[in-house]
Amino acid sequence: MKILMLSSTFPYPPSRGGTEIRTFNLLKYLSQHHSVTLVTQRHKGVSDQEVEELRTWVDQLQIFALSETSLAANRLRRFSGQLQRLAQSLWSNTPPNVLYRYSPQMQDWIRAAVQSGYYDVVTCEHSVNEIYIQPEFRQSIKTVVDVHSSVYAWTRNHLEMGASAHPGRDRLYLPLLKRYEKRYCRKFSQIVVTTEDDRVLLISVYSPIA
Repeated sequence: MKILMLSSTFPYPPSRGGTEIRTFNLLKYLSQHHSVTLVTQRHKGVSDQEVEELRTWVDQLQIFALSETSLAANRLRRFSGQLQRLAQSLWSNTPPNVLYRYSPQMQDWIRAAVQSGYYDVVTCEHSVNEIYIQPEFRQSIKTVVDVHSSVYAWTRNHLEMGASAHPGRDRLYLPLLKRYEKRYCRKFSQIVVTTEDDRVLLISVYSPIA
């Protein structure tokens, strides 16, 4: 198969965190049997050597930069920026971290790649990448999201256990997260989950899982 894999987290080296480890090992396995094109974002901590090493594991590596403008604005206007992202999140039913990493250039590239008809499937590593999947993609390509963990369930569980670092904010976000997950799940042909709890949640509340 020709696989278009989306990961806004740069998955190399596979030692920075859980998302990097999971994504890298998945693409490593898939590349043994399929042609994999990885679309990802590079932050300042990624070296040229790491880029070249990751390139050896895929057929094509397409890299987009994280917005330095957004990073600078976040430092200079931290409080006002938080309020702005909160308002935008509530309006769009999309969590701030998804909006924060969004790249219009990456979106345009993905749309053109899907429309080319070259790929058999487009898969999102972690639900944060769902923003790049348009509902109409399902008419021409299989769409898959690999849900590393349900953000709604994770936030709800931390609130219930008293482990949330920002309980006031998280209580405010909780209804938004539930609406968000319900909406994005409907865009995909297939949904992959990690835990049985997430499987039961997504089947019962959101969307059938193939």
